[in-house]
Amino acid sequence: MIIALCPPLQLEKYWSEEEIEEVKRRGYIFHEGYRYGLKYALEMRDLKKNYVEALEKIDIPTLLIVGENDKKVSLEEVKTILSLLKSERKKIEIIKNADH
Repeated sequence: MIIALCPPLQLEKYWSEEEIEEVKRRGYIFHEGYRYGLKYALEMRDLKKNYVEALEKIDIPTLLIVGENDKKVSLEEVKTILSLLKSERKKIEIIKNADH
């Protein structure tokens, strides 16, 4: 079973190529107030390239959890992810009054 907390669909809105270049140069980057290292940034870049293709292969029970007040990941994004999953057993849980 997969349980995903606030999964984004549009990863490109989180990591631009300029940010990847900056993290390569400095070894880290500050993104929206948080410090991320090179390994994490490169994993996000690689994941972005294969994300939709990977979603379409998931065929196990999956629960997607999103906060009702999440400003980073919209409910529409999460619904799109749900529609891409191959699994028959999939569901979204919306947490009231929660953010990202």
